[in-house]
Amino acid sequence: MSINSRERKSKWQLSYFKLRTKFVLVFLLISLSSVTAVALTVNYTTSETLVKTAGIDLNNLSNSQGFAVGDLLAHQIDLLQSLTLNEILISKATLSNDFYPEKSEMIQTELAAKDVAWQNAVETDRTAQIILTNTSADELEGFRARFPNHQEIFITDKYGALLAATNMTTDYYQGDETWWQIAYNDGLGSTYIGQPAFDESRGVLGLAMAVPIYDADGESVIGILRSVYDLTTIGDVLHAATITEDELYLDMLLSDGRVLQTPQLLSSDLAAWEAIKTAVPLDKPIIDTLQTHTFARIVLDDVSNLASLSPITTIDQDPLITNLGWQVMAHQEQQSALALVTAQQRNILVLAGFILGISIIGALVAAQFLTKPILRLTAVAQQVREGNLDVQAPIESHDEIGDLAETFNSMTDRLRLVITQLKDHSDLLEQRVAQRTAEIERQQKMLDVILSTTPNYFFIFDQQCRYSYASPPALANMGVDLEQITGKTWQEIPLFELDEFQNELDLVFSTKDTVANEFSIKSGGDEQAVQHFDYALDPVYDKTGQVVSIVATIRDVSEKKAEQEAMWHTQKMESLGILAGGVAHDFNNLLVAMLSQTSLALLKMEPDAPARRHMEKVLQAAERAAALTKQMLDYSGRGTFDMQAIQLNQLIQDNVHLLTAVIPKHVHLQLNLDETLPLFLGDPGQIQQIVMNLILNAAEAIQSEIGQVTICTKTKEITEADELYWHLTNQPLLPGPYIMLCVKDNGSGMDSETVSKIFDPFFTTKFTGRGLGLAASLGIVRGHKGGLAVTSQPGVGTTFELLFPITATTTTDLIVQPEPELFRQLPKSAHTVLVIDDEKPVREAIVDILGMEGIKVLIAADGETAVALYRQNSHIIDLLILDLSMPGLSGQQTFQQLKQINPEAKIILSSGYSAGEISRQFADEAITDFLSKPYKMATLIRTVEQHLQP
Repeated sequence: MSINSRERKSKWQLSYFKLRTKFVLVFLLISLSSVTAVALTVNYTTSETLVKTAGIDLNNLSNSQGFAVGDLLAHQIDLLQSLTLNEILISKATLSNDFYPEKSEMIQTELAAKDVAWQNAVETDRTAQIILTNTSADELEGFRARFPNHQEIFITDKYGALLAATNMTTDYYQGDETWWQIAYNDGLGSTYIGQPAFDESRGVLGLAMAVPIYDADGESVIGILRSVYDLTTIGDVLHAATITEDELYLDMLLSDGRVLQTPQLLSSDLAAWEAIKTAVPLDKPIIDTLQTHTFARIVLDDVSNLASLSPITTIDQDPLITNLGWQVMAHQEQQSALALVTAQQRNILVLAGFILGISIIGALVAAQFLTKPILRLTAVAQQVREGNLDVQAPIESHDEIGDLAETFNSMTDRLRLVITQLKDHSDLLEQRVAQRTAEIERQQKMLDVILSTTPNYFFIFDQQCRYSYASPPALANMGVDLEQITGKTWQEIPLFELDEFQNELDLVFSTKDTVANEFSIKSGGDEQAVQHFDYALDPVYDKTGQVVSIVATIRDVSEKKAEQEAMWHTQKMESLGILAGGVAHDFNNLLVAMLSQTSLALLKMEPDAPARRHMEKVLQAAERAAALTKQMLDYSGRGTFDMQAIQLNQLIQDNVHLLTAVIPKHVHLQLNLDETLPLFLGDPGQIQQIVMNLILNAAEAIQSEIGQVTICTKTKEITEADELYWHLTNQPLLPGPYIMLCVKDNGSGMDSETVSKIFDPFFTTKFTGRGLGLAASLGIVRGHKGGLAVTSQPGVGTTFELLFPITATTTTDLIVQPEPELFRQLPKSAHTVLVIDDEKPVREAIVDILGMEGIKVLIAADGETAVALYRQNSHIIDLLILDLSMPGLSGQQTFQQLKQINPEAKIILSSGYSAGEISRQFADEAITDFLSKPYKMATLIRTVEQHLQP
C-alpha cells in the first residue's frame, strides 16, 4: 500500500473530522441509539406488562373458579349429609339391619341370592317395586326433585343391601364396591367422592358421591347413601366465567393429568366421555411448572398459550375436596393476549422516524452555536498548558459555555492556590511524621510496661527466625537489651537450652499451626532445684494468609507442677485409705469367727484342760489382731467412733501422769492450755490415742539429748482461705470455730521428703513398730471432720497442729454411757433369729453361739435369699442380724425390702465400719441396734437377748 493511499484512508478516521462534524455525527448517533433503546424498552416493557397482567388475571380466574368448584362439591356433600339425618331413612336402615340372621355366612348367602334375583328383574317386578316405591324411595325422589343434578340416588343397609332407590340400579348388593367400602370404613364412616365417570344407566358424565348414615345417636354406621352428581353443573360454572372473554378457556385437570374441557363437561354424553378417556395427559414437567409459578407459557395443541393452574378446594381447605387432586386450568392463546403489542410496534416506528429527523436539524444548529466558544476556550487552555497561569478565558455568554469559561478561570486561580498550599502541607507533613514516630515509640514503651507486669516471656521472630522483639522480663532473664537482640537469630543469642526449637519454628511456618511444648532446667546450680517451663509458638498472618512472624510465649509452670504432685500424693493416700479400710473390713469378718469360736471352745473346755492355755493365747492373739484392724479402720477414717462431748484440757490433764511415765526422763513435758477452751464432739479413746501417738513420736525425735515437748490448746477461726489444714485430709474444712491441739518438740526434725511420707501406712523411721500410729491418727482426724498440718526442719524440731470442729449441738455436759443391763435367761427354743451375712465363718459362729443359748437360727448368704426366707417365715422370726456389706442386693437395700414386708421387724445391723457412718446412711430408718465387728461372744449374746425380751 502506497503512502498516499494510507493518507487518504486516515482522513476518514473520526479524529480528522472537524468539531462541528463530529458534534453532528455524535448527536445523531446518540439520538438514534436513544430512540432505538426507548422503542425497544417500551416494546419489551409493554409486552412483559401485558403478559404479566394476563397471567395474573388467569391466575385470579383459576383461583376463583377453583374455590367455586370446590365450594360447589362441598355443598353437594353437605346436602347429602343433611339427607342422611332423615328419620325415615334412619328407620328404614335400622329395621333392615335388625332382620338379618346372626351368622355372617347366612347373611352373605341371603344377599347373594337377592343379588341374582335383582339381575333378572325389571322395574315392574315386585322385587324392584319394593325398592323403588317405598317411603324412603319417595324421600330420595323428593330430594332429586329439589336438586335435579343428583341423577341417581339410593341407600343401602350396613351389609351393602339395596333398601331404596330413585331408579333401577345395576346391582342389588353394593358391599363389594370400592365406593361402598370406603364410605362404610369398617363401621367408622367416611365421605366418598369418586373420579369423573360415565354413568351408563343415566347416560350422563357424573361423580359418584357416598356418605354414611348414622343411627339416631350419631355413633354407629347403619347404612350408606349414594348419588351420581351430573358434571354439567361444574361445566356451567367454568363456562360462565369465560363468556365475556375471547380465546379464554377454563378446563378441569384431573389428578392423573387428563384435561376435562368445558365443552366436554357441558355435553356430558358418551362421545365426550370417550374423548376424555383417550385424552393424552399433560406432561408432568408442564404441570410442575404451572404448580410452582403464578402463570407460565405452555404449548397446547401446537399453539403457544399463557396458562395458570389452581387447585380445586374450599376456603377452609376441606381435605375431602383438596385430596381429590383436581385443578382448574385457565389458559389463553398468547397471540390474543398480546394483540395490543403488535399495534404499538407500528406506532413506535413512526414516532422514531419523526424524532430522528428533528434530531438532525437540531444537531446542525447546535453545532454552529456551540463550537465557536469552545474553540476560544481551547486556545486559552493551550496557554495554561504552557505554564501561563495568569491567562483568563473570555466569558461571552451566561449559558453552560459561559459557566465552563468561568469554571476554567476559577480552576487556574485554584491551581495557583494549590501550588502554594502544597508547599505549606509539605512542611506540615514532615512535622506529623515526626509526631507519629514519637507516638510509636511511646506505644512501644507502653507495651513494654504492660508485658513487664506478667511473669511470662514474650518473643517475636521474623521469617528468617531472627528476633524482632522481646519483652522486658525476657530481656532481663537473658541479660541483654532490645538493641543487642534485634536482628539476631536465637542460635546467636541462645534462648534457654532448646534443641528442637529451630525445627518447631520451621514447623509453624510450614503448617501455619500453633506448636506447644515444655522443657525443664536446673536452677541456681543446685541439682535438686528444677524449674519447669512450657511454651507456645503462635503464627501471625498477613492479609494474604501467609505467616510473616511468630510470637513465642514462655511461662514458668514450676508451681503448677508442684500442685499436681501434691494432688497425686493426696490421691495415693486416699487410695491407701480405701485399701486399708477394705482389708480391715474383710479381716473383721474373720475375727468375728475366730473370737466367737475360740470363746465357745474355752466355754466347753474343762478348767484344767491341757489345750486351754493354748486356746487362751489364740484368743489374745485374735484380740491383738482386732486392735490392729481397728488402727487400719482408723486410718481409713471409717473406724468405730463413740462420739461424746469432750473437754480437751481435762482429757490431757487426766493423762499427764501416764504421759510422764512413758516418755524418757530427759524429756520435759510442758502444758500451755487455754482455760476458756469449749467442748467439742469426739471419741475420747480416739483423741487420747492421738495425743499419746504425737507425744511418743515427739519424745523419740529428741533421742538422747535433753529436750522439751510442749502441748498447747486454743481456739482458731477457720475461713475458706485457710487451705493449709486440709491438704493432708483431702477434705476442705467448713468455715467456723475450731479447737486446736498443738504438739511441738525441739528434736532432730525432718526434711521435706520424710514429712511427705510420715502418714503413709507402714512407713517408720524406727527400728521397731508397725508404722500405723500417725496413719491411724490421720484417719481419726479425717473421721472427726478435722484438719491437720505439720511443719518441721532438720535440727530445729517438729510441730503438729490438729483442728477439731466446734458444733452447735455440743453441750456443756459430758455424755455418760450407761452400763448394759443383765437380762434373764430366755426359755429354750422360744425365739428364732435370721442371720444374713455373706461370710460363711461369721454365719457358723453366730449359729454356734446362739444355738448354745437355745435360740433357733435361720441363715441367708445374700440379700435376695434373706428377703425370700423372711417373706415365708416372718411370723416365726423375732429378730434379724443384717451385715451391711454384701454382693448383689446391698445391706441397705435388703433392710428396706425387709421393712416393706414387716415395718415392725427388729433388725440389728452389723458392720466393721463406725456407728456414726451407719447412722448417716440410715438417718430416717428405725434401726433396732448396731453390732460393730469384730464383737465378742458375750456382746453378741447380750445384744440379742436384750432385744428378744418380751
